Amino acid sequence: MIHDKDYILRMVKQLSDALSRLLLGNNEGIPQEEELAVDTQIRNVFKLTKDELSTKEIAELESFIQNQPESHRVGYYEVLGHFFFLLYQIEPLPAYGEKAETFYRIWLEQSKIFSLVVMQRLAELDNKKTGKN
Repeated sequence: MIHDKDYILRMVKQLSDALSRLLLGNNEGIPQEEELAVDTQIRNVFKLTKDELSTKEIAELESFIQNQPESHRVGYYEVLGHFFFLLYQIEPLPAYGEKAETFYRIWLEQSKIFSLVVMQRLAELDNKKTGKN
Protein backbone atom coordinates (compact mmCIF):
# COMPACT_ATOMS: atom_id res chain seq x y z
CA MET A 1 0.00 0.00 0.00
CA ILE A 2 2.81 2.41 0.81
CA HIS A 3 4.37 1.64 -2.57
CA ASP A 4 1.10 2.58 -4.32
CA LYS A 5 0.95 5.91 -2.49
CA ASP A 6 4.54 6.70 -3.46
CA TYR A 7 3.68 5.91 -7.07
CA ILE A 8 0.71 8.30 -7.04
CA LEU A 9 2.83 11.01 -5.45
CA ARG A 10 5.48 10.52 -8.16
CA MET A 11 2.80 10.79 -10.87
CA VAL A 12 1.51 14.04 -9.34
CA LYS A 13 5.07 15.41 -9.17
CA GLN A 14 5.75 14.43 -12.81
CA LEU A 15 2.54 16.12 -13.93
CA SER A 16 3.43 19.24 -11.98
CA ASP A 17 6.89 19.32 -13.56
CA ALA A 18 5.45 18.86 -17.06
CA LEU A 19 2.94 21.66 -16.56
CA SER A 20 5.68 23.92 -15.19
CA ARG A 21 7.83 23.27 -18.25
CA LEU A 22 4.91 24.17 -20.53
CA LEU A 23 4.23 27.35 -18.53
CA LEU A 24 7.86 28.41 -18.56
CA GLY A 25 8.37 27.49 -22.20
CA ASN A 26 11.20 25.13 -21.26
CA ASN A 27 9.78 22.16 -23.09
CA GLU A 28 12.53 20.44 -25.00
CA GLY A 29 10.31 18.18 -27.08
CA ILE A 30 7.79 18.78 -29.79
CA PRO A 31 4.84 20.79 -28.38
CA GLN A 32 2.28 18.20 -29.54
CA GLU A 33 4.24 15.44 -27.81
CA GLU A 34 4.48 17.52 -24.63
CA GLU A 35 0.72 18.11 -24.68
CA LEU A 36 0.05 14.41 -25.26
CA ALA A 37 2.32 13.54 -22.32
CA VAL A 38 0.47 16.03 -20.09
CA ASP A 39 -2.90 14.67 -21.24
CA THR A 40 -1.78 11.14 -20.43
CA GLN A 41 -0.49 12.17 -17.01
CA ILE A 42 -3.74 13.99 -16.23
CA ARG A 43 -5.68 10.81 -17.06
CA ASN A 44 -3.32 8.77 -14.86
CA VAL A 45 -3.59 11.13 -11.88
CA PHE A 46 -7.20 12.30 -12.03
CA LYS A 47 -8.82 9.53 -14.12
CA LEU A 48 -10.31 12.31 -16.27
CA THR A 49 -9.48 13.87 -19.60
CA LYS A 50 -8.04 17.37 -19.73
CA ASP A 51 -11.40 18.70 -20.94
CA GLU A 52 -13.33 16.91 -18.17
CA LEU A 53 -10.92 18.21 -15.53
CA SER A 54 -11.15 21.76 -16.86
CA THR A 55 -14.95 21.80 -16.41
CA LYS A 56 -14.94 20.60 -12.80
CA GLU A 57 -16.02 23.13 -10.19
CA ILE A 58 -13.69 24.15 -7.36
CA ALA A 59 -15.88 22.35 -4.81
CA GLU A 60 -15.76 19.10 -6.81
CA LEU A 61 -11.98 19.27 -7.09
CA GLU A 62 -11.64 20.14 -3.41
CA SER A 63 -13.78 17.12 -2.53
CA PHE A 64 -11.57 14.91 -4.71
CA ILE A 65 -8.43 16.22 -2.99
CA GLN A 66 -9.89 15.74 0.48
CA ASN A 67 -10.41 12.06 -0.36
CA GLN A 68 -6.69 11.67 -1.08
CA PRO A 69 -4.08 10.81 1.55
CA GLU A 70 -3.11 13.91 3.51
CA SER A 71 0.51 13.67 2.40
CA HIS A 72 -0.56 13.98 -1.26
CA ARG A 73 -2.92 16.94 -1.00
CA VAL A 74 -0.28 19.65 -1.33
CA GLY A 75 0.89 18.12 -4.60
CA TYR A 76 -2.64 18.06 -5.98
CA TYR A 77 -3.15 21.74 -5.13
CA GLU A 78 0.08 22.65 -6.91
CA VAL A 79 -0.82 20.59 -9.99
CA LEU A 80 -4.28 22.13 -10.22
CA GLY A 81 -2.86 25.63 -9.83
CA HIS A 82 -0.42 25.01 -12.69
CA PHE A 83 -3.09 23.31 -14.80
CA PHE A 84 -5.65 26.10 -14.54
CA PHE A 85 -3.02 28.81 -14.96
CA LEU A 86 -1.87 27.13 -18.18
CA LEU A 87 -5.47 26.96 -19.40
CA TYR A 88 -5.88 30.63 -18.47
CA GLN A 89 -2.78 31.50 -20.52
CA ILE A 90 -4.23 29.66 -23.52
CA GLU A 91 -7.79 30.93 -23.10
CA PRO A 92 -8.23 33.72 -20.52
CA LEU A 93 -11.60 32.68 -19.13
CA PRO A 94 -12.38 34.12 -15.68
CA ALA A 95 -13.28 30.64 -14.37
CA TYR A 96 -9.77 29.34 -15.17
CA GLY A 97 -8.20 32.35 -13.50
CA GLU A 98 -10.35 31.90 -10.39
CA LYS A 99 -9.49 28.21 -10.15
CA ALA A 100 -5.77 28.85 -10.65
CA GLU A 101 -5.80 31.55 -7.99
CA THR A 102 -7.77 29.39 -5.54
CA PHE A 103 -5.51 26.36 -5.87
CA TYR A 104 -2.30 28.40 -5.82
CA ARG A 105 -3.42 30.17 -2.63
CA ILE A 106 -4.34 26.88 -0.95
CA TRP A 107 -1.01 25.41 -2.07
CA LEU A 108 0.92 28.34 -0.59
CA GLU A 109 -0.98 28.03 2.68
CA GLN A 110 -0.73 24.24 2.95
CA SER A 111 2.84 23.79 1.71
CA LYS A 112 4.26 26.72 3.68
CA ILE A 113 6.65 27.23 0.77
CA PHE A 114 7.38 30.68 -0.60
CA SER A 115 7.42 30.52 -4.38
CA LEU A 116 8.30 33.64 -6.29
CA VAL A 117 6.95 32.07 -9.48
CA VAL A 118 3.56 31.38 -7.89
CA MET A 119 3.48 34.86 -6.35
CA GLN A 120 4.15 36.36 -9.80
CA ARG A 121 1.37 34.26 -11.31
CA LEU A 122 -1.05 35.37 -8.60
CA ALA A 123 -0.08 38.99 -9.24
CA GLU A 124 -0.63 38.48 -12.97
CA LEU A 125 -4.06 36.95 -12.34
CA ASP A 126 -4.94 39.83 -10.02
CA ASN A 127 -3.76 42.42 -12.55
CA LYS A 128 -5.83 40.88 -15.32
CA LYS A 129 -8.84 40.67 -13.02
CA THR A 130 -8.60 44.35 -12.07
CA GLY A 131 -7.68 45.47 -15.58
CA LYS A 132 -4.12 46.57 -14.75
CA ASN A 133 -1.24 45.73 -17.05
